[in-house]
Amino acid sequence: MKKLYLTCCRVGVLMGAIASLSFANIAMAEGAIKLCTGSEGGAYHFAGERIAEKAKNIDIELVVDTGGTMANIELALDGDCDAFIGQQDGISKLKRSDKNAAFKLKRVALLHKEYAHFICNKESGIDAITDIEGNAEYSIDLISDSSGGAVTWANFVAEDDGYAAVKKVYSEDAYTAASNVASGETTCMLLVSGIGSGAIGEIDTDMGSDLILANATDKDFNDALDTKGKPLYEFDEISKTYEVNLQTGFWASVETVSMRAAVYINKTKIKGKDLKQFIRAVNKAKDVIRSEFDR
Repeated sequence: MKKLYLTCCRVGVLMGAIASLSFANIAMAEGAIKLCTGSEGGAYHFAGERIAEKAKNIDIELVVDTGGTMANIELALDGDCDAFIGQQDGISKLKRSDKNAAFKLKRVALLHKEYAHFICNKESGIDAITDIEGNAEYSIDLISDSSGGAVTWANFVAEDDGYAAVKKVYSEDAYTAASNVASGETTCMLLVSGIGSGAIGEIDTDMGSDLILANATDKDFNDALDTKGKPLYEFDEISKTYEVNLQTGFWASVETVSMRAAVYINKTKIKGKDLKQFIRAVNKAKDVIRSEFDR
């Protein structure tokens, strides 16, 4: 099916971006299911492409560079996207603040696993996320306030308010965040992504000698529940993945939490035959997506 790729700016200037779209693009998009994904080359974008390839009798338009899970949620609620790919803990965060809004969104499939990558300055002495709990002297870079890391951090704080003491900072991209951690400007960073992320691979190669991939588990995280009342996070492991610097010798394996990314729809936007065809496309693409990122 024909696909139209749009690039959205961050949510704060979203309306201006939409207004600037050409008439031709708007006309081409008419009737298509708009699927919010993520940055080009990332796991969500890859997943969106595979879903669009499997679509029959419907057009799926990929919306990219949205800014993260919470931005995708906002775009879906505002009607600028009909469906989106995102972290499950984003819905949990939304439900705490607006149950009615969360009710408008429906999960239709689970995709690949995503892992919390907790990366700290090697000289900081931190080798586990529990080391920074309750300490205002430490800082954590979440990249942006709508990023996957910010979503997961908010859920960590909801389960253990001791983490609220840690100073939150934002660097807008993972590479800059890692550079600030490597230089000691920031203590740690949190990046949630599929295993073997290209962004983390680049960080591993370029500055991993000054960083440590630390454990990201806390017994309180086990209490986090999804919207169905089931455990939100799985206690998991990242083993021998970033082998240039981050996972060599003693640090070859770290404990962390993982969850599966999911596809959601706005229940008011996709219905009937279109919904059936969309769900069919997602399920036909699901195994390919999982095989790319699951380990």
